[in-house]
Amino acid sequence: MKRRDHKRRGERSQEEEEKATKEEERGAQKRTEEEKNTQDGDQRRRRTQRKSRAGRKCGEEEELDTAEEQNTRKVR
Repeated sequence: MKRRDHKRRGERSQEEEEKATKEEERGAQKRTEEEKNTQDGDQRRRRTQRKSRAGRKCGEEEELDTAEEQNTRKVR
């Protein structure tokens, strides 16, 4: 019976290791997704800040609709 117990313990440890590696992989994927989401959010904030700064410089607070208006604003 002792030998069987040893085998079972060995098999369990392999199964536990596999479960642990799967959990680690899932955790790593979640972390990368969270990092990506925070980076995307930071980029959005920067874009909106740039737009609001550009509007303040020209004395306008409206967002420009067309690309031509944006180009003319850059020239000013």
